Amino acid sequence: MQRSRSRRHRKVSGISEHSTLELYLHGLGTIIGLGILILPILTIVYYGLLSIYLVIAAGFLALLIGMLIYDISLRHRVDPYSFLKGVLGKEYSFLYGFLLVISFIITTIAAGLASMDELVAFFNLNPYVSLLIVDVIFVIMAVLLFYRVEKKSMNFIGALKIFFVLLLIVVGSLAVYSVGISPYPSAHVGYSFTLSDFGPIGVFSFVLVLFLWMYGGFESIPIVYRGKDRTKVAKALIFSVLSAMLIFFVIQTLVYLVSGYLSMNPHFVASIASMFTANISTLIPGIGIGAPIIIGLSILVILTIAFALMNAGDKVLHDLSSDGILPHFMVKSEGYKLLFTALIPIIVISAIGFLTASSSSESLLYISTIAISALVYVTTFFFLGVGYGVGAYKSRDAVRVAFSVITSLILIALILTFPPGFLVGLAIILIIALAGYILVK
Repeated sequence: MQRSRSRRHRKVSGISEHSTLELYLHGLGTIIGLGILILPILTIVYYGLLSIYLVIAAGFLALLIGMLIYDISLRHRVDPYSFLKGVLGKEYSFLYGFLLVISFIITTIAAGLASMDELVAFFNLNPYVSLLIVDVIFVIMAVLLFYRVEKKSMNFIGALKIFFVLLLIVVGSLAVYSVGISPYPSAHVGYSFTLSDFGPIGVFSFVLVLFLWMYGGFESIPIVYRGKDRTKVAKALIFSVLSAMLIFFVIQTLVYLVSGYLSMNPHFVASIASMFTANISTLIPGIGIGAPIIIGLSILVILTIAFALMNAGDKVLHDLSSDGILPHFMVKSEGYKLLFTALIPIIVISAIGFLTASSSSESLLYISTIAISALVYVTTFFFLGVGYGVGAYKSRDAVRVAFSVITSLILIALILTFPPGFLVGLAIILIIALAGYILVK
């Protein structure tokens, strides 16, 4: 028995020692997913050419946040959670960790709902069959995490997603060549989810926050790494954000160039994979056979986001339980952590999928789910920015204080101008975080 425990300990310890390339694959593998497949079409309708600039602007915001984590990794040799605990105490770091986990869980739910929607729309599957497929895949991912094979799995997922986006860029370029350049002619569409009701500032904040959320995933790099060489984290983090900026710019541009051929459904936002393949069907003989493969890969790309977020959420819960904020038995058992990061999303997806399976008017529900996740995500890094500023102030570092103030002001401005309904949801989550902390203490 003792020998078995030793083997287990060595195995768990070895998982933490990622190389820079593995961390890069993990970061990029987490970034590429639901956002880039769904958001370009949704935003092109409202902002047209400007949406390309918004993608770049969101990338620079992600880079600002990345620089905070980069500096924490190099100067303090810890992850953001540990840094905040050292600067402002366990209560503040709990808030950061809790919001991060909540954002991960909500995004995981959105990925499940979006995948179910894509299976129904493209493959004409029964909604209940689609729900069953999604649930089975989620269970498989949870089993892989339980048996601690996340490192190899994330290496594969990262490589798969890089291959997929390169394939998507090739298919998008062929779509432009096939149909010619035709930007979307109008800034109006009959969605049941009407962004125009938010007002011009609300729409702008909504879109920019969603694009910033689309870059989300780089923050998981310092979470999953448990080694001592934090320079690996810093390099992988910056490289993953810069790579994502280039990829998202190219894809958003391709979507804009062929957006005039969009066939908009008032109750469904198709992924750009189905949009691109539809536009090259007349150019390449036999593309009709390849289209389902590309669409299937896009659904797999969306679903594997859940695996990456379950893995990152697992590590955050480990930190919270190690600090005595959550029950300590969660440190010892992988299964207990998976109850939060895997079982809760499966239950919520199953409940929502079952209740809305016969209602097409609810198929855009995952867009609202993405929006609240994005708002929580931005709020999480607002708290990180404030904590970073406090740490810099204690060190009498005026330059870093100024950097923190600029980053935090931009993030709080986006939060406060977000559509009011979502702010109510954020307030409820913050109240739950406070109540949860009081209860566990």
